Amino acid sequence: MNGFPMTDNPTVAQLLVQDLPPGFVRQILETLPKIYREAYDSVTNDNRLGEPEALYLLGHTRRALFETKFRKMAQSCGMQVEMHKPKRGGCTHVRALVGRFQLITCHVASPGAFPNHSDCREQYSAINEHIQQGQLFAEDSSPEEQALYGILTHTSDPKDASTFRSAQIGFPDTRFLEWTEEPVDLLDIRDKQSRMFRGAEDLQGQIQRPKPRWKQAQQQEPKPIFKKNKLGDND
Repeated sequence: MNGFPMTDNPTVAQLLVQDLPPGFVRQILETLPKIYREAYDSVTNDNRLGEPEALYLLGHTRRALFETKFRKMAQSCGMQVEMHKPKRGGCTHVRALVGRFQLITCHVASPGAFPNHSDCREQYSAINEHIQQGQLFAEDSSPEEQALYGILTHTSDPKDASTFRSAQIGFPDTRFLEWTEEPVDLLDIRDKQSRMFRGAEDLQGQIQRPKPRWKQAQQQEPKPIFKKNKLGDND
């Protein structure tokens, strides 16, 4: 997405708009509603499970389905993908790397809610010192690729666990206690990217569209009252 206007000190939201593949953002927003419905139907329609057991299994099923899709979507968009297993045990999870970001996924209870504690998340969060400096990538920083650790959080409707509600990307502080700033909604990222691409296409269309060649109106000169010369009529 080179060529989009950026400030000297861009915000995290601006960097997300610039670095995340638009196709990846769109696929996530298209996939999550299907994942929520599929996970819910899978556990509630299983006659082997009682209601408490089905609700317990819902989160694990939803995570497994989405992590599988998350990995495939990231790879299809040219992003680097790593599988990480926590040192102290726990489920292996997907980490996607693109531009200045590394992203993992997590379900939260409500939009903007902070994830439950995790050793690996706390370990990753230490890299977000660049955000907490107040100025991204200040002179005393040495940022590298994937220098910002974000969590793609997603949540369901509070009254219906089968219905997807929202997806956001938040950046925890270095101690993994709270967000460094308000998480960025994926819908906002998608909309900003769409406007940028539409603007670029419109501009390109204007450049490629042939300009009409208007004939210059010729001033009508009075007809001479004398006879034509040998050169003939004037053009």
